[in-house]
Amino acid sequence: MKTFVNEQNTNINFSESTMLSLGWINNAIDLRIDIDWSGQLNDGTVLIHELSFLHCKFVTDLEVNFCFKNNNMGNVSIDNIIIDNLEARWQIRMEFIFQPVGFIRFVCDEIDFIIQE
Repeated sequence: MKTFVNEQNTNINFSESTMLSLGWINNAIDLRIDIDWSGQLNDGTVLIHELSFLHCKFVTDLEVNFCFKNNNMGNVSIDNIIIDNLEARWQIRMEFIFQPVGFIRFVCDEIDFIIQE
């Protein structure tokens, strides 16, 4: 298992990954986003279809906005995840441009990306 914390996540490429689920944990103050991740680590290691998740601690200002069209359903293809430092907090925006189209945006105190190798 590998864990990346806060600013370590800003250089991780989440493109071509899939969001599998989104749910509240720890008395509904933290958000867990399960991801089927395909990407490359900073050391050059390429990982494909690794089960992983984002653990976002003390989430506020959550906005979920995406729409499946033409009777399509299924997993959500991630185009990009933008992580911005807001001094003491982090703003996260997950963008979806394939199927569905939309985004998830929120602010949190800490963001951990955990790869379950």
